[in-house]
Amino acid sequence: MWVCDVALFNEVTGHLLGVEGKSGANIEPAQAHKVASVDPLTMILAAAITVPQAVTLRYEGLYVCLEENSDRIVRGLTVEGLTIPVMSVGVRSVRLVDPSLATEELASALAEGVELSYPIAACTCRTHGHHGLPTHLDHD
Repeated sequence: MWVCDVALFNEVTGHLLGVEGKSGANIEPAQAHKVASVDPLTMILAAAITVPQAVTLRYEGLYVCLEENSDRIVRGLTVEGLTIPVMSVGVRSVRLVDPSLATEELASALAEGVELSYPIAACTCRTHGHHGLPTHLDHD
């Protein structure tokens, strides 16, 4: 079983997006195969998502990673024979690396990329307190 980092649901279209966020440059092959093959009804039930009206459920997996790691993430998915779309997050924009891998609904929203008004802030944990929780954060 795979637990996604973010589940997004469009109640009008039935589009369910299972997002796997990667902070590094490598995928985990077993996990990637699970991201690609989720049963939408199982995800709806597991995530306790309310479906207010009858709609055909459609699932799509999505990897999200830092811009500097996107080539390696795409390469890892390709080696595994998977065609999961990858969203690259840069300092001032987000974009789909290859919009042709995404559904029309996702590609139309992100194909051109989205410019961010402000750069993404980075947080670095300096020390750890009880149970490994950060006691101080540096903000860039």
